[in-house]
Amino acid sequence: MEKTKNIIGLKIAILSMSLLQMATNAIASVIADIAADFPDVSVSVVQYLMTFPNLFLVISSIVCARLAVKIPKKNIAVTGLCLGLASGVLSFLFHSSIVLLYIWAAILGCCMGATAPMANGLIAEYFDGKERDSMLGLQTSASNLGSMIMTFAGGYLALLGWHYVYWVYFLGVPGIILTLIFVPGKKKTADTPMVRQGEQPISASSRKIPGSAFVYFAIAFFYMICFYVGPTNLALIVQERALGTTVLSGNAATVLLLGGVVMGLFFGKSASRVGKFTISFGFLALVIGYLMIYFFPAVPVLYIGSFLIGTSNTLVLPQTMGSVVTRDNDQSTLLMAICLAVANVGMFLAPSVTGISEKIMGNSLPSGRFLFTAILAAFFMIVSIVVLSVMKKQNNKTS
Repeated sequence: MEKTKNIIGLKIAILSMSLLQMATNAIASVIADIAADFPDVSVSVVQYLMTFPNLFLVISSIVCARLAVKIPKKNIAVTGLCLGLASGVLSFLFHSSIVLLYIWAAILGCCMGATAPMANGLIAEYFDGKERDSMLGLQTSASNLGSMIMTFAGGYLALLGWHYVYWVYFLGVPGIILTLIFVPGKKKTADTPMVRQGEQPISASSRKIPGSAFVYFAIAFFYMICFYVGPTNLALIVQERALGTTVLSGNAATVLLLGGVVMGLFFGKSASRVGKFTISFGFLALVIGYLMIYFFPAVPVLYIGSFLIGTSNTLVLPQTMGSVVTRDNDQSTLLMAICLAVANVGMFLAPSVTGISEKIMGNSLPSGRFLFTAILAAFFMIVSIVVLSVMKKQNNKTS
C-alpha cells in the first residue's frame, strides 16, 4: 500500500472523479423523447445509446490500465474527465442524427474507460483491508450519486428540449480540479510490489490472472445485463402505463440511483459481515424490485422498486472489484479494469433483452421485460449462491 500526505484530499478526489462513471444514465429520462424524434429508428437502437459508450469503455479501460504502468493515474484520469466534457458539449450542439449521437457517446465511453479504472486502481494502491472495502463501496456510491444528480437534473432540463440533458456532463469539472490538486502525479520508483513479513515474493509467473477472478468477471457480466434493463426501460414503462411525463421518468431513475448511493454508505459493514454473498443479496434485490414494478403499476411502487434495483448495484460491483485485488498494485489495476470492462460488455448487451423478452414472453411491452429479467436474475442468484459456497469450501480446505 502506498502512502500520501493528504489522504482525505485523495479520497475526495477519487470520489469526485467517479461522478461520471455512470454518465450514460443521464439520458434515461429522455429515451422515449429521442425515439419520438427519430421515428425511423427502432426503439432498441435508441436504447443502445445508453449502453454503446460501454463498448468503448471496455477498450479504453484495458488500454488505460496498461498505460497506468508508465503514465501517472492522475494524468489519465484528468484526460478522461476532459473527454466527458467534450462529449456533453458536442452532443448538445450537434444532435441532428442518431449517428452523431453515437459518435459523441463513443467519446463518453472513452471518458468512463479512462477514469473508472484509475479510481479503482488508486483505491487498490493506497488502501488495504476494511478501509479498501469501504472506499470501494463509497466509490460505487459516488458513481451512483453523480448519475443520480445528472438524471434528476436531466429530467428538468429535458423540458427545454431533450438535447439539453447533455449539459449535465459539466459535473466532471469538480473532478478535474480536485484530481489535479490531490492525486499524486508521480509513478512509484519501483515496479515490484512490497513484500510483507511472512509473504513470498511475487514472481513473474504469479502475475497471470487468477482462476477465481474469472468467476467474478462472469458475475459482473451477467449482473449488468440484468441490472441495466431497469435504467433503459424506466421511461418506456412510465409511458406504457401513462404514469407521468419525463420528469417522473427522471425521478424514478434518480431514485434507482439513490438506492446505490445509500447502500454504498453501508457496503463496508455489509461486506465484513456477509462477505462475498453480498453478491447473492444483490441479485435478490433485483428480483424483488422488478417484480414489484411489474405487478403493481403505481407511482409509489415504481419508486420503491427502483430504489431496490439501485441497491443491488452497490452490493454486487464493489464485491466483484474487491475480490480480484492482489498484492501487486499494477496487476490489481489491470484486473479491476478487466472486471469493469466485462461488466460494461454486459451493460452494452442489456438492450438485447428487449428482443429475447419479446420472443419468450410473447409481447413487446416494457413491463414484460421487467418480469423476464426478474426470472433471469433469480436464476443467477441461485447460481451465485452455489458457486460462492463451493469456492468458500475450497478456500477453507486450502487455508
